[in-house]
Amino acid sequence: MNSLAFDVCPSPTSNDHQVRILIDGEDWLEGNNLGIDPPEFFKQKALRDGGELLIGRCDCGCVGCDDIRVQVKRKELGVTWTVREGVFYFFAAKEYDRTIESGATDTTWEDANRTAERLVDDLFRGVVIEGGYVFDWASARIGHGIITLSFSSGTSQKTFEFGWDGQTPESALPGAKRLYHERVERGVGPNA
Repeated sequence: MNSLAFDVCPSPTSNDHQVRILIDGEDWLEGNNLGIDPPEFFKQKALRDGGELLIGRCDCGCVGCDDIRVQVKRKELGVTWTVREGVFYFFAAKEYDRTIESGATDTTWEDANRTAERLVDDLFRGVVIEGGYVFDWASARIGHGIITLSFSSGTSQKTFEFGWDGQTPESALPGAKRLYHERVERGVGPNA
């Protein structure tokens, strides 16, 4: 049986953070590869349910460039990560689930920008605005004192911005709520 743990650390080259995979106490990512940004990593359905799981990306920070993926298979007593034929890791199901839940709910790594993003993301998650544009992400890392929201429909994207004090995560909420009121409550509504 193998043990799984996560180490979340900054990734200056990609202006985000990364989840480093630790198997049996050893950093498992190869060479200079970066881990996946925590919100993106932990929202992958394959992590919990099985399927293809993205665990690493190129040192340039782009997903889609030198990705590292594993196949996850769940059974009643355990979870198997298959790297390639003949190379796999097996984790006890209960411990695996506890590790995933602990990693997904840990916010100790967040700075003010990342906490503001999470608070705004929580408000807009699942929202669809006029034209069928679906909420993708919130970022406080594009410009100081600015929160940028991205909505997409097919290959088209719309972005919106509003200000915050750049220091207190809760100061992002009034602007987010104003935008929500303008675009959602007056528009087509959430989950439309």
